[in-house]
Parts: sequence; C-alpha cells; structure tokens
Amino acid sequence: PMHLYGSPSYTKFATPVFQMIASRGCPYGCAYCINAVKDVSIKYRKRSVSLVADEMEYLIEKYSARQIQFWDPIFPLGGKHAQEFCREIGKRNIHKKIVWNSTTYSELLDEETVAMLAEHSCKGLGFGVESGSLELLKSVNKKANYDHLRKICAVARKNGIVVAGSFILGFPGETEKTAKMTIDLAKSLDIHYAQFSLMIPYPGTPLYDQLSAAGKIFDSEEEDFIRYNQSVGITENQPVYIPN
Repeated sequence: PMHLYGSPSYTKFATPVFQMIASRGCPYGCAYCINAVKDVSIKYRKRSVSLVADEMEYLIEKYSARQIQFWDPIFPLGGKHAQEFCREIGKRNIHKKIVWNSTTYSELLDEETVAMLAEHSCKGLGFGVESGSLELLKSVNKKANYDHLRKICAVARKNGIVVAGSFILGFPGETEKTAKMTIDLAKSLDIHYAQFSLMIPYPGTPLYDQLSAAGKIFDSEEEDFIRYNQSVGITENQPVYIPN
C-alpha cells in the first residue's frame, strides 16, 4: 500500500512522495561511513539517466507521484552527471510534473550546475558536512572545503533550493573545542536545517576496525545492532563508542 509510505516533513515538498535509488556505493571511502565497507559499498555504480527517468515516469503514471526523494549517498555525482540527468528529465518534461531532492557532495557542484538543478525541479539538497574541524575530518579520510561549501549553500538557497547539512559529534579526538567548531560552522552556513548525530563506528568500516583493535568499542553482542544507532543519546541505549 504505497500511500502508507512518506518522508520526513523537512524533506517533503509535494504529496505523494516516493523514494528512489539511482546509484549504489560512494567513490570516496570516508573511514566512518557504511559505504566504506571493504569490497562492498565502495564499488560505486550508477544507473543510466534514461532508466532513472523511466522509473520516475512509472511512479508518476501509476501512483500519481508529485515528488521523488533520492536516497543515494551521492546523487548526482558531479556537474557532468547532473547536467545529463537534467537534460533527460527536461526532454521528457518530467520536471514539469514532479519535484525531487537528494544528497550530494558540495565540492562536486558549481553555480551553473546548481542553477540547472533548480531549473529542473530540484527542491532540496543535503550535504554531509560532518565536522567543523579539518583535523578531525582528515583523520577519517573526509575531504572538505569550507569556503566552497559556504558558496554552494548560498547559491542553492538563492536558487530556491532547501538546504540541509548533516553533522557528526564524537569522532576520535573530539573535544569540547572541536564540537563547538562544528556547531559554529553549522550556524554560519546559509542552510535551512542542521541534523546532528553521534559518530557510530559501524561494523565493517575502517574506523570500526581501528577502534575495535584499540579496545575502544564497548563490550556488546555483535548482533545487538540497536546500539549502533546514531540517536542513542535520546534512547535508553548506550553508544558503542565514546571518544576520550
């Protein structure tokens, strides 16, 4: 019963909204991310834009979809991919029937690409900012350019796109100072929403292996995945890792 499925209110721009996946994995391999699991998710592969557009048309025609939310780690992957996707849905006039939103990597975008996304019915973009400390990000193999991030957030907002940033507290080496740097960065960005989560070392990721080898993972049954929840701070469950 498709009418029972929805989306969080801050990512909902039209009703009904449906979810799609246009790609798998991520080519960047940040040490804390589930997409860095060895030999699995890091193998990035994407569907052709024509097949993605086919599915969008199917959801419009069969279920009267008004919005598509892409759940890919990164979609679109860069300006060339974004422009190819926009041309395809523009050719079919899909952008006149539906709106869509996604998460992507701010460093992959420029002003021209953002404007093209907005012109082709993109209503929301999410960026994984994670931390306000470049030192912490470097330690987990996450690249960042705060100046470019600020520019893209402002450009997206100027083009009528709702911008969300996700942030993580609790990386190894986190201190009160670096946590405040993250909060200050979130407040300085021209975004609509900031989502804060605890750093969770997921089994299979390089960061989990590193912390487990160092004896930093709290004893628990491996199957007790309820503790591997980034919202443990507001539940009765204790996190599996707390930085020194």
